[in-house]
Amino acid sequence: MLTSTHDVFCVGETDEELKERFMTVIEGRLDVRDKIVVELTKLLTNIRSSTSFFPRYEIIGSSILHVVGATGTVSTTMLDLGKTVKSKQVLKHDLDVSSTPPGSEEEGYLVGLQNLIKVWESL
Repeated sequence: MLTSTHDVFCVGETDEELKERFMTVIEGRLDVRDKIVVELTKLLTNIRSSTSFFPRYEIIGSSILHVVGATGTVSTTMLDLGKTVKSKQVLKHDLDVSSTPPGSEEEGYLVGLQNLIKVWESL
């Protein structure tokens, strides 16, 4: 059975530290890694194609949950959307966080999701 994922992600960890943690959680199962990458890519595609919700709301402090069954089934979903607020402008959600002005509603959600996919793919 796969290891519990409680508190796996820690802000500020390097890609290498994340890779080590992720490989521990999936117990080295590359089939599970591949399924997680597929699920994250589907999430990214769905977000990019959204014309009603995602461009009009500021996503603050949300999380991504991966549920991995004992047989290797995987599902991925966004959660912790309690701080999500309607934006005053249409957002792209794909700007580099380091280049956004202080107080901007643009927090670079898609950059973070793309980086997460890259880390999983690199395992």
